Amino acid sequence: MLKQNTFRLGLSLCACLSLFTTFTARAATLVDFSTTFGGFEVQLYDDQTPVTVANFLAYVENNLFDSTIIHRSIPGFVIQGGAYSLSGSQLTPVPTYAPIQNEAGISNVRGTIAMAKVSGNPNSATSQWFFNLGDNSANLDYQNGGFTVFGKVVGNGMAVVDAIAGVPTYDASEYLGGDFTDLPLMNPALTADNLVMINSVVVVPEPTTQLLFLMGAMGLILLRRKRNA
Repeated sequence: MLKQNTFRLGLSLCACLSLFTTFTARAATLVDFSTTFGGFEVQLYDDQTPVTVANFLAYVENNLFDSTIIHRSIPGFVIQGGAYSLSGSQLTPVPTYAPIQNEAGISNVRGTIAMAKVSGNPNSATSQWFFNLGDNSANLDYQNGGFTVFGKVVGNGMAVVDAIAGVPTYDASEYLGGDFTDLPLMNPALTADNLVMINSVVVVPEPTTQLLFLMGAMGLILLRRKRNA
């Protein structure tokens, strides 16, 4: 009986360790976008596009995407941000770091996030990014050296992205400059209250060791209950 119980305990510990390992392994960095229309998470491609991810996270860690706006929205194509922040009623350019090396290779399909850049210069991306609203691979995978996809929206996050994309757009270039030909405004008045905001972008913390162990133990209990049912 002692040997049998010891054997069962060993199996239980192995199962718990296996579950612990499963919960520990996060595929990549997760970031949370908080917007006017709610929040959503993006999984970054740390391994495939390390330079681009490191650049994006530098802006995130220094809060440079907080209180920024979606300044460009084209139905069925992209929504774009990372260029302008709102302070009071004033729009100011986001401070930028040095341009980065292009890392094109992952396809610009619906739900992916990619870096914007200067026309005719593949290695010119700094702070601006866009979300692909549709399959733009035939165009953006090859244009200007290819646009670097460095993450994807996960879960039901595209519901939020699509809600942003559904906001009517207006040509505000006469008042704000050439970047604002497709500015989304919630009402047809050029006021701060009508802008679509990115309130913050933050890294989602890794689960703690204690939480991971608890999750593993709970998974083991559920597994044993299922076997005994």
